[in-house]
Amino acid sequence: MTHHFSTVRLATFAAALGLLAGCATQPAEPTLADAMRQHSDQQQRQSEIKRQLAKDWERGDELIETGRKKVERGQNRIDKAEKELEKGTEEVEQGTRQIAEGQRLKAESERRFRARFPDLEIDPDNIER
Repeated sequence: MTHHFSTVRLATFAAALGLLAGCATQPAEPTLADAMRQHSDQQQRQSEIKRQLAKDWERGDELIETGRKKVERGQNRIDKAEKELEKGTEEVEQGTRQIAEGQRLKAESERRFRARFPDLEIDPDNIER
């Protein structure tokens, strides 16, 4: 009898499992609550996107402002540097001309001294001080 009882229990269990499986495979119709949740989820995603876009716009506005300030400061530095470069170039040119003029004057002076006073020693190491 126990064998018969187990077979009946097994058959009942299999039938119940079949019914449950059959119910699980049938798609449930969406409810009004499901539609409301879906609408809410879509609105929340759109709201998050809008918030992010607003943040991006504000960040872009800040970058433009700080960028403009940096461009202005940088341009001022460049202008100052160009003026300094001009001054420096002019000083180098003047200095180069002065060196050339000084060398020319020294050479001319030494040449004229030797021409006028050929017998005098002009070696700087042998001059009495």
